[in-house]
Amino acid sequence: MKILHYTLGFQPSRTGGLVKYAEDLMTQQAIDGHEVIALYPGEISFIFRKVRIKKVESRKFQCYKIINSLPLALFGGISEPDKFMKSCDKVSYGKFLKSIKVDVIHIHSLIGLHKEFLEVAKELGIKTVFTSHDYYGLAPVPHFYFNGVDYSSNNTNLAWNIMSSNALSVKKLRLFQVPFYPTIRKLLKILGKNPKSKKNLVIRKVTEVIDYSGIRSYYKAMLGLIDAYLFNSQLAKEVYEANHIIPKNSVIVSISNSSISQHNISVNPHEKTVVAYIGPDEEYKGYFDFLNIVDDLDPEKYDIKTYGHFPNEDCPSYIQQNGYFTKETIDRIYADIDVLIVPSKWKETFGFITMEALSYGVNVFVSENVGSKDLVSQNHIFYDKQDLLDKLNSVQRETVKLKTLKDHVIEVIEYYSRVRM
Repeated sequence: MKILHYTLGFQPSRTGGLVKYAEDLMTQQAIDGHEVIALYPGEISFIFRKVRIKKVESRKFQCYKIINSLPLALFGGISEPDKFMKSCDKVSYGKFLKSIKVDVIHIHSLIGLHKEFLEVAKELGIKTVFTSHDYYGLAPVPHFYFNGVDYSSNNTNLAWNIMSSNALSVKKLRLFQVPFYPTIRKLLKILGKNPKSKKNLVIRKVTEVIDYSGIRSYYKAMLGLIDAYLFNSQLAKEVYEANHIIPKNSVIVSISNSSISQHNISVNPHEKTVVAYIGPDEEYKGYFDFLNIVDDLDPEKYDIKTYGHFPNEDCPSYIQQNGYFTKETIDRIYADIDVLIVPSKWKETFGFITMEALSYGVNVFVSENVGSKDLVSQNHIFYDKQDLLDKLNSVQRETVKLKTLKDHVIEVIEYYSRVRM
């Protein structure tokens, strides 16, 4: 099969579960003999303003980038909605899709993508499939979450104003599309100026200053042009349906990536039970809830560790902050963890960290907001602090048969085939 994927780009320019999953999926599809092409938002040209498609260096598959895509609201929301639905000439998209002649288009995000792309695909009779990695388009932010509040069941114009109250100007958003953006991002994190961090949020009193009805209709039309949906969890499907996206053709398929395999687990008993958090030190991920939860654990019985972010001053001294880890050290990290807590506050569409930890035989507890709760039994899902504390003392690790990336690719290809019939 010949498949075009629209993704956000590749590491190091782009990071996160969506980026890794999309590249892993494309790579495995190519290994399995399918012809794979990637398309992603590239830089902005200040000389030639028209949209064009440029071929770039291949990976295990062909790669193209969109010059002059729509702005990339990777976080913070939308401050200038008109610029996010600016129309473009269909000619470049038409020429590109006619030249590559694909069987199906797999879309991993609406960020940066023009509606005209989907319109051309529809006119050419090319089926489109969308994976629900996040909620961008339903909301102005990928997480449907801002300052301690989930807006997935209260999606109003006022909510869009609130979620966008810290939105960057389009001029600043264009920095995401310069070649040296990864350096800027790393420097901001080192300096403690990460704009996504809770301590850098500026909370303002918000009124309905901006009318978002146009951009909301624009994204609803885009979602309506998509032929089929791959929901990666029951939770993701419920959020889309609650926000009036009820596709005629959809399926729930948990996802996987290249790091998932059943590892040879040798359980080394620790003197104390090691409880850990892995992820950014951000509120929507439940980091501050984790700090609150472990504050009630007996230090004589538990060691507490965090990974996945730079050490910060919010963390109590009794917690060992271990920073980031690499593929080379991941086996050792998980060998040192007895219990992983995944305390997300946003309705996370999946959550690879759950799957990864399970593959190492770690005892995992997830909040009710984590889509990958589909993988664990009810005893490993918690609803509040006390519920988790009770379960920590009584619930043992469980063995979960996990799906490999190769297994997942077979499911996805089969779904493409059904959609094309």
